[in-house]
Amino acid sequence: MKDIDRTLFISNYRNYFSAQRMLEIAINICIDIGSHIISLDEEQNPETYSDIMDALMKKEIISAELKENLIKMVRFRNLLDNYIIFDIIQNNLEDFND
Repeated sequence: MKDIDRTLFISNYRNYFSAQRMLEIAINICIDIGSHIISLDEEQNPETYSDIMDALMKKEIISAELKENLIKMVRFRNLLDNYIIFDIIQNNLEDFND
């Protein structure tokens, strides 16, 4: 989907909904992995998804920059904006690899 033109991406709801669902799944996987890692430390008890990312950064598992990007993604999950989805596909997919 990264190769699709912005106008075509936004004008076709299948592109939008497919990308939205794929991003939602990828974000949830990041949350789940982070939660499992933090749960191994009995001293940590994060209350929010953002707390999970903060704890991962404090343990030097992720960088401060990646923490901020992941927190933005976690907050994004509830937004259904096709322009934001397009921007993430174009510029932020590497965050999932990190």
